[in-house]
Order: sequence, then C-alpha cells, then structure tokens
Amino acid sequence: MVLKGLDEANWFVASCGDGSRRAGYDWQAVEISVPAVVEGWKRYLLVCRSRSDGELRSYVCFAPKDVSVQKFVDVAGVRWTVERCFAESKSLVGLDEYEVQSYSGWYRHITFACLAHALLIVLSCKSLDTKTIQQHKPVSSSLSVFKKKRGLRG
Repeated sequence: MVLKGLDEANWFVASCGDGSRRAGYDWQAVEISVPAVVEGWKRYLLVCRSRSDGELRSYVCFAPKDVSVQKFVDVAGVRWTVERCFAESKSLVGLDEYEVQSYSGWYRHITFACLAHALLIVLSCKSLDTKTIQQHKPVSSSLSVFKKKRGLRG
C-alpha cells in the first residue's frame, strides 16, 4: 500500500555502482515516522523502481540524520555483489551441498566453503595468466555433478 502511494515527482535517478545490472533504476527515499529509537537517527524506506518493468523493491534503512540518500543507494547496490558471491560459492565450492544434521556441522561446512572461495579468488587475482582468467566462465554444475563425472560417491 505504501509503495503504491509514492509521489511520482519524488523519483530520482542514481547509480549504485558500475555495471549493467546497476543501471536502469529510479529511487525514492521516504522518512518513516516512528518514535526515535536512538537520538539523532532516523528510519527511511528506500524504494528502487526498475525502468524496464516498473518492479519495485524496498529497503528499510536506519541511519544518522545526516547520511545522504546516495549512501543508501550505494549500500543497496552491494546486494548484487553479495548475491554473485553466493552463486559462485554454490557452483565452485559446493556451498549448498550439505546435509544439516547439526548446527556445528552446518557452520563448519559454510565456513570452509567461504574460505575456499576466498582462496580461489585470491589465487586467481595473483595469477600471472590473466588471459585464461579473463576467459574463465565458472560452470554452474553442482558438487554432485562433479563427483559423478569422476566416479566418486555422493
């Protein structure tokens, strides 16, 4: 309901980073009128509208009064980087290949997968073979497909 009632005149164009996925959006920030939880801070509703299909996404922001709306947009743009890291971790190091039997087992698996992904990123950045790195396109197959191709159990 709140999203449908946004004033058309308050939309503005802002970039949340380089790249095609971060272009083509209009933004609007609306202060949420709730009692101040922390003195000098405010809550905002940041709304992102796709110019291609009009799809709306919203973020609840809690920040000092003097934080610019562009800073909210920049932080919202980090979402794509995080999503890409999770997708790469799933395909490269099996982040999603676990069976939850205990919290500690799950936590160890997730931690190890994230460390393995970080190691791969560091090694690829330090590699002198930049031509191969630039042509590298990670496969989207899972760990189970990898194991099957090599005749391993799992």
